[in-house]
Amino acid sequence: NKKYLKTIKSLGNPYGDGKSSLKILKILDKIDLTKSTQKQNTYWMKNIFANQTILITGGTGSIGSAIVKELLKFNCKTIRVLGSDENGLHNLSLDLASSLDKNFITSMIKNKIRYFYGDITDLNRMISATEGVDYIIHAAALKHVPICEYNPFEATKNNVIGTENM
Repeated sequence: NKKYLKTIKSLGNPYGDGKSSLKILKILDKIDLTKSTQKQNTYWMKNIFANQTILITGGTGSIGSAIVKELLKFNCKTIRVLGSDENGLHNLSLDLASSLDKNFITSMIKNKIRYFYGDITDLNRMISATEGVDYIIHAAALKHVPICEYNPFEATKNNVIGTENM
């Protein structure tokens, strides 16, 4: 049910021809993730994400990796996992690989997952990572307040500049 979605911004593609190539998705607070409406949420998510290319920033973090695992249920065309933690990308790929086939490339093809190493503060990397993407789920952020307070410039760079790049 599309009433639950709101397009925040439609960006022109990086080639400047004015054609919209990317929608940024916001799930409104009307979505109730309790078990009582989980079936309804699954229904509309399946319809929205089917045959779509999805990019999840922060895809190896606790929130991002949980989203990736959920998206595997929705017959996405491709799921792009973006992370700046090479070990996290590797561990997620192992976690998602079938128990019978641990081959990295075969697993990527089977699960329709692509692992992108990159930082959301790198605009050029974000332009290439978002090419051909239908939806972005932006989960990359420094979330722990004490760490942000101790590293205010890095927190601002990541959480503000990185989000602007999306």
